[in-house]
Amino acid sequence: GSAFISSLVFTVFRPGMTFPDLLWSLAPALCFAYLVSISSRRHRRTGWVSCMSLWCAFAIILWMLSPSLADYLLLHAVALSSMRALFFHRSILPMMFDFALSLTALGAGYWAATNTDSVFLTVWSFFLVQAGFVAIRGCRRMTTSTCRGAASDTQQFEKALRNAEETLRLLTDKKPT
Repeated sequence: GSAFISSLVFTVFRPGMTFPDLLWSLAPALCFAYLVSISSRRHRRTGWVSCMSLWCAFAIILWMLSPSLADYLLLHAVALSSMRALFFHRSILPMMFDFALSLTALGAGYWAATNTDSVFLTVWSFFLVQAGFVAIRGCRRMTTSTCRGAASDTQQFEKALRNAEETLRLLTDKKPT
């Protein structure tokens, strides 16, 4: 969806907008939309509104300071990873994988931009790689009670399995009379 909307915006505003100008304009909007779209899967329930407000302030300040386009996009990718690190990961290793994933996504977007000159493929490549964050261990939405429930269910299943195996062994070991 984001890639299609980006392409549509670029097509509509193409006469007065270059590809880098489009990236300056769309990066914060697309990142914000992405964060809103993944917000329902976060494991930490408090602080989301405050962090989103801080993220918006960061985006405005970043836009006003006007670093180079490369720095601008890199800082937005780092901001995405930071938000996911706060709300989706529970330890440092998944956080580091998430930051590496964002750098890879930025590289994929850069590759698509330089080799295809397509807004659609640039945005699609970036978010396609970003979607890989769900595969990072630790980002699954599981509360402590859910984890405990899963553990007790597993223990109950293993106990029932042992009982069934013992009963089966007793039945097969029994000699017919």
